[in-house]
Formats: sequence, structure tokens, C-alpha cells
Amino acid sequence: DFINYCVHFSLWNLNSMAEPTYTLLYNKLRDEWYKSLHVTEHPVEYFYNKHEYREYRKVYENTLEEYRKLTSSKISGPTAVNREKRGALARGIECLKDNGLKYTIKRILKEFQKGSHSRKR
Repeated sequence: DFINYCVHFSLWNLNSMAEPTYTLLYNKLRDEWYKSLHVTEHPVEYFYNKHEYREYRKVYENTLEEYRKLTSSKISGPTAVNREKRGALARGIECLKDNGLKYTIKRILKEFQKGSHSRKR
């Protein structure tokens, strides 16, 4: 579970960053953290989400320039959607700091449930 959480959260965190933090985090994950967290020691079958596994491998195996060419997306600047996500991320981090992990997870699940009900109507 821990290894899968590391991959999920690191990719989520990376994709919510703007420059120059994005580049710093990308390089730390690639050059140090994936290996020190023992993520690199496991085969594809070990991972719950194969898409996240493939994405993590792209990060781990490529320089940032190579990765940008592979994904052919503009990662260097935030879009309106990314700004909105970062706002939600900031609120989530504040909630985590103020109330702890258990409460924050319950709150997130409650928000997802409210969102799924409103989409059904």
C-alpha cells in the first residue's frame, strides 16, 4: 500500500505544481526519492494503477526535457483548471494541518459524494 501511495501522491503532487517548483520536484523524484522510497524495486504487477505505474516510469527513466517530449504537453505553466486544482489542494493541505489525516479523508470523501449526486441530476 505504501509504495502505491508514494506513486499516486507523488504524481498528483507533481501535476499540481507550477514552475520552478515543478522542475525541482521532478528532478528530486527521478534522481533520489523514487529509489530511496524503494518504489523502483517492484515490477508492474505490484502496482494497483497501471496508468500511474507507466507515468512514474516515464518520470523515473527520462530527463525532464525527454519527458516533456514524450508527453507533448505544456507542463511549465498553469492552466485555469490547474489553478482551480491548486486552490483545492491548498484548502486540503490546510485541512490536513488543522484537523489531521482521518478527518481530511472523511471530508474529501464527503465532497466526492456530494459531487457525484449533483452530476446525476
